[in-house]
Amino acid sequence: MEIRQLKYFLNAAKTLNFTKAAELSFVAQSTLSQQIKELENSLKVALFQRVGKKVYLTSEGEAFLPFAQKIINEINDSKQRILDLQELKTGELRIGIAYGINNLLNRALIKFSTIYPFIKIEISYLASDLIPQKILNRELDFALVFNKDLSNDAIKEKTLFKTGLHVVVTKSHALAKKSNISLKELSNYALVLPPLGTSSRNAFEFLQQKYQMHFSPMLESNEFYSILQLIRTENWIGVLADCVIEDEQDLVAIPIAEETVFMNANLLTLNDFYQSKAVTKFLDILESCL
Repeated sequence: MEIRQLKYFLNAAKTLNFTKAAELSFVAQSTLSQQIKELENSLKVALFQRVGKKVYLTSEGEAFLPFAQKIINEINDSKQRILDLQELKTGELRIGIAYGINNLLNRALIKFSTIYPFIKIEISYLASDLIPQKILNRELDFALVFNKDLSNDAIKEKTLFKTGLHVVVTKSHALAKKSNISLKELSNYALVLPPLGTSSRNAFEFLQQKYQMHFSPMLESNEFYSILQLIRTENWIGVLADCVIEDEQDLVAIPIAEETVFMNANLLTLNDFYQSKAVTKFLDILESCL
């Protein structure tokens, strides 16, 4: 059994397609198939079942999968420990973030990259529902999300700050001077909102149901920079978490008269897992930026 065979097996198990697995492994399909066959011979079991052009894991393959992943994870951890001895002169961070928490992350990124310029950073903007599994799969080192009560012992949650749902307009807008805005008054304006499934949109849907109102946004976008640009035209107003505009000098957040729905911005990390020095240093800086 060889490390490369385990990696080929994991890619094939992930894709259930030997052509795609070969592409992920940067080898020819014939090479990948041969190496997996040798792995099966060494284990004396079939790991995959081929039905026509489709590939499925056998029961033995399903049972072997977590052990193979654990071996590769431990090898990667060992490599990371060696890299950490180089005092953060190399390495990488993989950060997941839900739409709308980027201001805090940007402040931390600027500070971290100034101190540790040789660390490669990869940021993935994702829907909150997709993030926990990516952490469990170790595709992300940590993530920032809104309102995730996971009840999963494998993932550690820590609340960094609270933010409230507000109406967002420009400072020159007719509504900007108001101390609050009722849902009834809000119905007179064209809205630009993030899509269903995002935390701020879910919070707004909760308000609508609770107060028996219904709003149909004129525009939806999962790109918050685009939403803010549209709000600046004053053709639309937004309903967003107030943390989204904390660094935007020309925009103002106005409370909703009926109720302010609060959301937690949570940090998600894996429990009982070796965190590289790059991760621990970044998280220290992140909390210092709160």
